[in-house]
Amino acid sequence: MKEKKNLKIIEKTVAEILKLLAVARFDLILVEEEEIIMVTIKTEEPELLIGRDGENLGALQLIVRLSVYKKSGEWQKIILNVNDWREKREEYLQKLAANLAQKVKFSGREVQFASLTATERRIIHLYLKDHPDVL
Repeated sequence: MKEKKNLKIIEKTVAEILKLLAVARFDLILVEEEEIIMVTIKTEEPELLIGRDGENLGALQLIVRLSVYKKSGEWQKIILNVNDWREKREEYLQKLAANLAQKVKFSGREVQFASLTATERRIIHLYLKDHPDVL
């Protein structure tokens, strides 16, 4: 019963924050996977919520986690996603990693790229760990 209560708190918190941000129309989908609550926000105006390279989404996720903790007294692992942005970003990062691996293979030189979040670095590392041309 406690899980259902926390899901309601999370849903209400996200909805309140979206309304404060003047997001007019949105749908929320909450899915509990083990101890992680995945919150997908479907909206016609995702730019404000996602921001540049997901910066706003990361900040929004932190605000939701803190608000839920304040209301429930429990820390919850909550991951926010807007219009499947996280899946698209992961696909982009994997393509980037493959291209950079090819570049390194043919040039024999190290390649540097823009700073990434810890989650994004993990995606790249996991993608490249079994790549035959990367040591």
